[in-house]
Amino acid sequence: MASPSAVPSTIKALSSTTFVAEVNAPVLAVMVPLLIRALKERSTDTTRMTCIVIANLVKLVRDPKIAATYLGVLVPGVDNIAEGAAFPEIRAFAKTAQETLKAAGASADSKPPPARDIPAATLAALAIILPNLAITNLPKPPIQALPLVKSMPNEPIAATILEYAAGIAADMSEERLFDSDVWENRSLGPYLRWVLPDGKAAVKDVSAATLASFIEDDKVRLAVLCLPL
Repeated sequence: MASPSAVPSTIKALSSTTFVAEVNAPVLAVMVPLLIRALKERSTDTTRMTCIVIANLVKLVRDPKIAATYLGVLVPGVDNIAEGAAFPEIRAFAKTAQETLKAAGASADSKPPPARDIPAATLAALAIILPNLAITNLPKPPIQALPLVKSMPNEPIAATILEYAAGIAADMSEERLFDSDVWENRSLGPYLRWVLPDGKAAVKDVSAATLASFIEDDKVRLAVLCLPL
């Protein structure tokens, strides 16, 4: 990226790369600016190989939100080649890239999804977590505002731990990561052990019950998203 003269050789190397893993946001954050530059190259070989790279890369973008965020800026350059390239072979490769971009959910006027409301997501997670905790004197959901310590002024450490754990649970739920071992031993459980009356002994049951509640919430959210218009 620092040396425009290196773009053709970089694209050539990428064109012989077999992409086998899911392509996520960090990959596209690095790749898309390079591909945009390569689409503007005068070399027909470079533009042809760039279209091949885009087609191969975009097939492995599974998340429509990521596609909308990163891929839309590639569409105008691919469209220009598909419509204006001098050689039919290059136009054909560009049309394949067009179809792949469209299938992934990218378009020239696509807009990134709105940013997540992190405080609202944390509050929603607290509303799911708190009823599963066998702790007296907890505030009753719905909690109106953060920080949680405002609702638990006499237990600032527990409030901070619970709020942090709720943030992690909200992130896990957003990504639909529902591995019970991860929730118990790596994400939620290690924090709950410090606030539960029975400590570590209660973590397994409470983590399992809390995870089950998040899974039910996920099913409800999915059902709402899938309602017919």
